[in-house]
Amino acid sequence: MKRALFLTATALAATPSWLSAQEAVPPPQSPECEGSDCIITYPRTFFDKYSPITALDVVTNTPGFQIDEGDRSRGFAGAAGNVLINSERPSAKSETASDILSRLPAGAVMEVQLIRGQAGGLDLRGQSVAVNVILVRGQRRSVTYEVGTNTRSIDVGFYPFSVVSVSQSSDKLDITFGAEVERGIFQFESVEQVLGPNDELLELRDEEYEESGWEWKVSANGQARLGDYKVGFNAAYSDRRRDGGEISERLPTGDPAPFFLLQGLDEDEKELELGADIERQFGKNWSTKVVGLYRREDEGNGGDLSRGPTEETVGRLTDSNLETLETETIARLETDYSGWRNHIIELSGEYAVNKLDSNLSLALADTPGGELVPIVVAGGETSIKETRGDFTLSDSWTLGQLVLDTTLAAETSTIRQTGDNPNSRTFNFFKPSLAASYSPSSRLQVRARIERLIGQLNFGDFASSTDLGDDEILAGNPELSPDTRWRFSLASEWRFGDLGSLTLTGFHEEISDLVDVLPAANGRESIGNIGSATRTGVEFEGTLPLSPILRGGRVDFSGFVQDTNVSDPVTGLDRRLTDLRNWEVETQFRQDFPQSKFSWGGVLVVGSNVPFFGVDELDTNQRQIDLDIFAEITRFGGLRFRLEFGNAFVNGRIRNRRVFDGLRGINPLLFREFRDQNFGYRVTFSVRGNF
Repeated sequence: MKRALFLTATALAATPSWLSAQEAVPPPQSPECEGSDCIITYPRTFFDKYSPITALDVVTNTPGFQIDEGDRSRGFAGAAGNVLINSERPSAKSETASDILSRLPAGAVMEVQLIRGQAGGLDLRGQSVAVNVILVRGQRRSVTYEVGTNTRSIDVGFYPFSVVSVSQSSDKLDITFGAEVERGIFQFESVEQVLGPNDELLELRDEEYEESGWEWKVSANGQARLGDYKVGFNAAYSDRRRDGGEISERLPTGDPAPFFLLQGLDEDEKELELGADIERQFGKNWSTKVVGLYRREDEGNGGDLSRGPTEETVGRLTDSNLETLETETIARLETDYSGWRNHIIELSGEYAVNKLDSNLSLALADTPGGELVPIVVAGGETSIKETRGDFTLSDSWTLGQLVLDTTLAAETSTIRQTGDNPNSRTFNFFKPSLAASYSPSSRLQVRARIERLIGQLNFGDFASSTDLGDDEILAGNPELSPDTRWRFSLASEWRFGDLGSLTLTGFHEEISDLVDVLPAANGRESIGNIGSATRTGVEFEGTLPLSPILRGGRVDFSGFVQDTNVSDPVTGLDRRLTDLRNWEVETQFRQDFPQSKFSWGGVLVVGSNVPFFGVDELDTNQRQIDLDIFAEITRFGGLRFRLEFGNAFVNGRIRNRRVFDGLRGINPLLFREFRDQNFGYRVTFSVRGNF
């Protein structure tokens, strides 16, 4: 695979005459680590060979760096990513730093600072590597846009998408407005065999899945400088709808007649977010920042199941509808003090209120097309409210080439549940951490960290839900507790040349109260705490320049190898953790021809299977090799024309589901479902530019 990709790259580089231009010599990156501050500065011109159109194009080509968007954890304290803009974090959660950067022209970037370890009091929040994107002030108004079309199959046609943003910067105000809309379709085909305990064929299934929908979004973000104050703000609203389902033709062996099973879906999701922050410097050594955010997510999920002798004569068997409304309100205060020599101290406090209202309705018919009779699902109607406080005191202490980061943090939360399964509980956690980074030179840094992490509960696990595809009801659990873990990590980072880098990180986690699946009443299953677990492994990432062997070429890679272990609550035996791979590798290749303004490359992802351990089933999913290829050119009018061919091997996923006649691994095997899904290819053509 890699050899074929390499040979293709060599051939492409050698053939057309307009691609034979010499690679431009990249401007040197700023040196060196001074004391403990390991910041490598890349000026905007360093990225010219990649012909960037947006600020995001600049950041994604930073050597030895891969964007981490953070997550949607409740609150700000645990949701931080690794991208700062003008030394600040956006006061947003639904809007990532990548979203904001994609709306800014590349010309708005003055430089990119790659931060390794801890430096200068920047708000890294536990990230060992981050970038700080410094923007040019006083930029004229700029419009950035992208229009394109994509398809999953020529047979279903092409679906359009478009993105446009307007940005302007002055000495007093930076502001960006954005809007985007997309119409899309997703489909795949599957062949599924149902096998008996001795692998005898019981049923053959020919399945087609298709869903279509659209999404639109509007946003605004910016920062105003008002005397001694800096005021940031953001707003975003999105609406997403999709519908479709699966048609399954089922051919049993023996006497049963063939039949069709149709599963339908109808989903609607609306999200609103408003955020703001105010920051002021008090004298030389003090600064204070206040952050506020409100987020609301309204979602409806409808589903149905029908059966009949032909596709046109099916009758309804099941009807379900899950309505959820989730809101989040956050207030955060941060104070920094740098008047103590070689120390930077930060004190922060956060108060958050999260709410979820969930209502599940379910109706069943005895025969296809018969009367749908509503049934009561325990935990189907419930309301959950969490009030949480988070307090942190941290000190970054510089000792020559060594930096010690000490953090004392505590979290308290109260969760109240009303409706079905009423309950109220209070949790208190201590979350200390100690990190050290040692930089003997600008090319080498060693980092170590010990920290206690608190898991994030999914409010949806408190309420009941359905899985019509597997004919299951997942019971809600009002007694669910967050898991806690001690994480130990040791990393070493080497940098060579202008592009080369390699980072190896070894880690070990001791986990308590792991959240997984437990047996529930009436033979059902629910999410619960199953005890202690461990996770040990190695993570790696880096950038490998291919010049002079392949002029203008580079490979960015990342991955991990890990071993996980927990005592199974059903069998009592040791096993892997649910939903975690043992290993995964992602490799990104690109070759740039700066004078010709042409680039091409691809992304290759491979990994081990993903297991799911249910009470009465064992389910493994193996994603096959995924290869995406692209080619783009920016030589015509400053526009970027890009063609992407996704899933080039036309692969899919293999699912092996084993269902037992009772408890998994204890009772005998009832049947096995072996499904080979073909996701098909993806073709996307887009034009991006700005003026």
